[in-house]
Amino acid sequence: RATSGMRQLGAVTDQVRGGMQKLGARMEKVQAAIQGVQMVSAAVNLALGAAAFKAANFEQQMSGVQAVTLGTAESMAPMIDRAKELGRSTTFSATEVGSAMEHMARAGMDAGIIIDEVGGVLSAAAADGMDLGETAQIVSANMKAFSSQNLTATQIADTLALASARTMSNISSLGQSLQNVSATAEQFNIPFSEVVTSVALMQDVGLDASTAGTAFNTMLNRMAKTSGPMTQKLADMGVEFKDAHGNMLPLPEVL
Repeated sequence: RATSGMRQLGAVTDQVRGGMQKLGARMEKVQAAIQGVQMVSAAVNLALGAAAFKAANFEQQMSGVQAVTLGTAESMAPMIDRAKELGRSTTFSATEVGSAMEHMARAGMDAGIIIDEVGGVLSAAAADGMDLGETAQIVSANMKAFSSQNLTATQIADTLALASARTMSNISSLGQSLQNVSATAEQFNIPFSEVVTSVALMQDVGLDASTAGTAFNTMLNRMAKTSGPMTQKLADMGVEFKDAHGNMLPLPEVL
C-alpha cells in the first residue's frame, strides 16, 4: 500500500510539474508578446515624433515664406500644396522646397511665379548635386542682377546647369564668378548666357571662380574704354568689340 501511495503521489507530482512547465511556456509567450507590443509602440511613437518634428519644421519654413511674400492664408495654400507635392515627387523634402521658395520670394518673385518656377530650380540642384537653398539663392540673385533681360528662374537655372555639365565648373563656382561681373555685364547689355559661358570657360582652363569673374569684369571694362587708335589697331587684326550701331558683339565671337 505504501508503495502504491508513493507511486500515486509521484504521478501527481509529475502532473503538477508538467502543468507548471506548460504554464511557464505560456508565460514566456505572453511576455514575448508584451515586449513585441512595447517595441512596436516605441517604434510608432518614434515615427510619430519624427513626423511631428518634420511637420513643425515645414510649418516654420512656410511661415518664413509667408512673412517674405506678405501672403495671406488663402494665397499660401497653393504654395504649401506645391511644396508638399515636390517633397513627395523629388529627392528634396518639402521643407527644402520651402527654403527655395523663400529665396525666390526674397528676389521679388510673387507666389504664382514661385509655384511655376521652383521646379526648374530643383532640377538644376539635383543635376549638379547642389544644396537646394544655395542653388535657389544663386538663381534668385542673378534674376535681380540681370533684371533687364526678363529671364525666368528656370531659364537661369537651366543655363547654369548646362554650363556646369559642359565645363569644369559647378553652379556654386559660377555663382561666385557672376558676383564679380554681373553688374558690368548688365550695364553693357551682355546676354546672361554669354556671361555664364565666358566665366565657365575661364574656369575650365584653370582659373578659380573669383579670379574668373574679376578677370572677365576687367576685360569688359577695358574693351569698353578702348581708345580710337587702339580700336583701329585691333580692327586691323580682325578684332572688333562693337557693331556698326555701337552695340557689343556676341562675346563668343569676340573671344
